[in-house]
Amino acid sequence: PCMYIPHIAIAEDDQATGDLIALAIGQLGGLRISRAGSAVELFKILSRGPLDLILLDLELPDEHGIAVARQIRARADVPIIVVTASDHMTMRHSALEIGVDDFIAKPFDVKELQLRVRNLLRRTAKDGQALSIGAINSETAFGNFVLHSAERFLATDSGELVPLTRNEFLIVSALVNANGRVVSRDGLLDAIAHGNDSPGARAVDIYIRNIREKLGDDAKMPTLILTVRGMGYRVRR
Repeated sequence: PCMYIPHIAIAEDDQATGDLIALAIGQLGGLRISRAGSAVELFKILSRGPLDLILLDLELPDEHGIAVARQIRARADVPIIVVTASDHMTMRHSALEIGVDDFIAKPFDVKELQLRVRNLLRRTAKDGQALSIGAINSETAFGNFVLHSAERFLATDSGELVPLTRNEFLIVSALVNANGRVVSRDGLLDAIAHGNDSPGARAVDIYIRNIREKLGDDAKMPTLILTVRGMGYRVRR
């Protein structure tokens, strides 16, 4: 069979969260991703052709996600994963009654999100469709380092471990998974947030400084983790 590229829509009005979701599922490879910041934008995407999966935030600015999911179900059988900060059981029951396929709670674990997306796409693939998505790449090289996502550690290309804290590792992962694109400070804050316990924006700069020191990247003339003034940071691959 021909290789099929699934089309996923991310309905999320928060730019940083949407960026993080797009980066996470983009790492799977072999996917077409569309972004919507409102229900109106999501329905415009739906009107242009069939979707294979929708990642739906419940708190959209123009309409509640439950109402949006109900309208989607009335017109299409596309799988829906709700991504929400609300863990209210009544809301979960309402969404399940409509026919939502899965839930992801914010703040989410990137690996869990990737696995749920991949497994749902494979489970709902039509007969004869060979999906282009593969296994999650757990080893990514950048500079003279290798990020081991599954085992959650960073090493030099000669195998020497780099001692990173949990938040430093999560920031490096977010930057590396962006494949050279800029990740905003808000995006990096989302990557390290623990529930409501989110460090201040300046904390990202401190983490970056510490990471550069551990990687031997000159803070004044960095060649690996680059500052993009007014936007954020990116990794030179």
